[in-house]
Amino acid sequence: MKTPSPANSLMVYNPPTHTHTHTHTHTHTHLPVFYDKFNFRRTVASDLCYLWDVHPRHRSTLVSFALSPLTSQRFLRFANECVNDLDYTLGEALKSLEELKAFEIAQPGGGSEENISSERGKARHWLSLTREFMGLVSRLTSDRNVAVEVWLAPILRNRMAVALGYYLDCLVGRKRNSLRVRDPEGLGFKPRELLLTLLEVYYNLATVSVAAAAGGGSDGFASAIIQDERSYHPGNFTEAVKIIAGELGGNSVLSRMGNLNQVLAGVGGLPARCAEAAAAASATPGFSDEEELPEEVLDPVMSDLLTDPVLLPTSRKIMQREHIERVLMDEERDPFNRSFLTAAALIPLPKLKAALEAWVSAARTGGGAKSPPAVSALELVKAEMEAVLGSGAAAPQEEDCVMSSPGGGGGESKQQQAIHSSGVVEGDDEEDRNLREALALSLEAAAASSENFMGNSGDTNIEGGENASEAAIPLDLDEAAELEAALAASLQP
Repeated sequence: MKTPSPANSLMVYNPPTHTHTHTHTHTHTHLPVFYDKFNFRRTVASDLCYLWDVHPRHRSTLVSFALSPLTSQRFLRFANECVNDLDYTLGEALKSLEELKAFEIAQPGGGSEENISSERGKARHWLSLTREFMGLVSRLTSDRNVAVEVWLAPILRNRMAVALGYYLDCLVGRKRNSLRVRDPEGLGFKPRELLLTLLEVYYNLATVSVAAAAGGGSDGFASAIIQDERSYHPGNFTEAVKIIAGELGGNSVLSRMGNLNQVLAGVGGLPARCAEAAAAASATPGFSDEEELPEEVLDPVMSDLLTDPVLLPTSRKIMQREHIERVLMDEERDPFNRSFLTAAALIPLPKLKAALEAWVSAARTGGGAKSPPAVSALELVKAEMEAVLGSGAAAPQEEDCVMSSPGGGGGESKQQQAIHSSGVVEGDDEEDRNLREALALSLEAAAASSENFMGNSGDTNIEGGENASEAAIPLDLDEAAELEAALAASLQP
């Protein structure tokens, strides 16, 4: 049996552009496809866990894939999908456990076997998926460099903190009593082992965040944790450490972990670090919630302060970089007109940024947003915005940043050339167009990886720098060809 290629596994897990967000407030119209993808991704996640555990060269390749400038954005999108999947499957598992608990309470003598059996099947399914995705995240956060560059990247850090906080609150907070069902082992539900895996992820991220703070930076992870208004409770960390420590000696899985004491000590110190982050945040001057700020200094979607403005070349709108990059992480579409758009095509606006910083300084020192200094500074912001929007500033001249329109005179982009070379006939259906773009970008990724990947292993270190990485293996061209054929076949009429 041929060992799966980690690069191909990532490409199959998350084909470019053809992605869909899934939250509990989002209804997907293609339900069979939506649910089937979790079973498919579980297999990919299992393959990646296997490669990470038993194949050092493949582990090195995964790390290189995450850190290489050629592929880091692909890996970041993959990590984002991992968080999406973990969040959704955990929510479904908890809902199934709660419904199963309700049936058991209502029918203490065993009750309706059909209802109970159905809910047990659902719970077993979603718990299995949750274990796989949580195990994958635990492994991928254990490399310090990947943890810093990917999981603690500003675009993903807050989402990680929210997802982990919700997970932790369900396992040790007030909701845990609703998860106590009959025969949990038969469901594959081992809450203490799940909790330990979760604490490992907290430890992995907290350790590198502390190191960054010690080097003169900020403890970004602790700052992200305290912003989670839904699930953050300092006592949850203390309770989690207490639960795991109480299991030592009685649980072989926990007892054989060589770094368990370090994990417990690291997680146990999180409440104090979160308190320090909260104190530092409260000491930073800001604007009160009651103060009305002019719309020129606010992001048009999130209505918070613009601090790093960028221009969306496809709609000529200005947004906060963090917010638009977060949107594009899930789907590479301009939120204002649905045009194809990538993060690479966003145009930075340094002059507008400087004008906004001057306005913030004037408002804070001059007595508020409506003070004379702030009003004067706002005129400079307006003038700079008018200059940007009226200048017709173009996107960077990279032909594959933004999909050119048919007949636009700019020639075909690389994506369109790949579409046409695949022999797929273009139509008017939007989903078909999405699939064609996914095929084209997948082909590009396969080609770029096979041509350039061997030179990117560099000096990447494994497990915090204790062992130097071996040379990364190239993308398997046979598997890339198989993927190409499968994608092309799926697009045939």
